[in-house]
Amino acid sequence: MERVLAEQTQEERTEAVRRVLVWYLYAADAGRRALLPYSAAVPLVPVGEIEVIDNFEVALQAMRWFEAERLNLLATIRQASELGQYDIGWKLAMASSSFFELGSYWSDWEENHRIGLASALALGDLLGEAANTLMLGDAAWRIGRLDEAAEKYERAVQLGRDVSIGWLEGFALRGLGLVHEGLDDVAEASGHFESAMRVFRSSGFRRGEAMSLLSLGKCARALGDLPRAVSSCAEAVAILEEIRDAWTVAWGRLDLAASLQGLGRTSDAVAQLRQAAGIFGEFRDQGSEAQTLVSLGELLLAAGDLVGAHVSWSRAANIYEAINDLRSMEIRVRLGGLGHAA
Repeated sequence: MERVLAEQTQEERTEAVRRVLVWYLYAADAGRRALLPYSAAVPLVPVGEIEVIDNFEVALQAMRWFEAERLNLLATIRQASELGQYDIGWKLAMASSSFFELGSYWSDWEENHRIGLASALALGDLLGEAANTLMLGDAAWRIGRLDEAAEKYERAVQLGRDVSIGWLEGFALRGLGLVHEGLDDVAEASGHFESAMRVFRSSGFRRGEAMSLLSLGKCARALGDLPRAVSSCAEAVAILEEIRDAWTVAWGRLDLAASLQGLGRTSDAVAQLRQAAGIFGEFRDQGSEAQTLVSLGELLLAAGDLVGAHVSWSRAANIYEAINDLRSMEIRVRLGGLGHAA
């Protein structure tokens, strides 16, 4: 450090740090594309002559890189903000967002976007403000702070319209639907999901269209219209498979399974859940895998397959314990209730 301060100018030192930040930005974005190839992208900064990683062949390879670099990514985002490299700061927050969500690193995910939002505000970048505000809404919704989530989503809707970015407006509208769904206001939720789907269709963002269809299918199921629920979810899964968005396909199979179960098509529902659990496992999305295994166990138990239920719940409990999720205790109680019948 003494040699650098003595022998290099501030400009040279800043350029050196920026090169590292740019490298992480491009590496994280390559990982994002490997994990969720149809997730929304933001424009990056010029790469110059920097050699960057762009060779993640499969999602698991990208997830392993993210796991190894998690603490470095957070440090890099903080450093970008502290050194006034605000353009990289908010873009790196977005490029790495999928990993923090899939890995269930909720506090890291939220901090990531708080720094990203602060960087965007310092820069006066409306796109950066909109994107990070949307993700902060998602983070608040995930952990049950519905009032805060609604506030963030409403702001993101307006910002999305201001910058004329369809996916931003669409996901913010869908987020408002999720908030109302959490408040058991199905009619209001459906209205937001319909609005989101119109925005996604008009902007040609098929992943968003599929996710809105899944949400509408869930609302239809809540209203007792199971044939419509199955139809909406099946259409969504078909779109997601067509665009090869494997992780979101898994979520679609979860919703489709619930609707199939309601129609008494138990074997079809079990098949959907097994496929979903397998996909989540490949992505190392442990929270979602455990959630799916819990649902699978419930379905198998209802069908009289105590051994299958025991296996599914045991796997779910092990995963929850590995990620320090207290739901593991509830699952252990369920396993104890099975007794020696399994």
